[in-house]
Amino acid sequence: MMDINFGSGMNGIEAIEEIKKAVDYNIVPVIAVTGYSDQTLCMSDHAGLINEIITKPFSKKELMDVINRFIR
Repeated sequence: MMDINFGSGMNGIEAIEEIKKAVDYNIVPVIAVTGYSDQTLCMSDHAGLINEIITKPFSKKELMDVINRFIR
């Protein structure tokens, strides 16, 4: 899970790009956490980096549903 907006400096997308450069992590799914309401824009802008987006605020059930899609 990666927050998209860290506030200042490197953002979550830049961090994902750096992490995905490592051979052992280039296939690890990424669940983006964001406060942005337009998930489709965020997904289309970063296709191939982000596997799923969950928008804040989210419930425990929503979070578990997203996580469970990747650990089954």
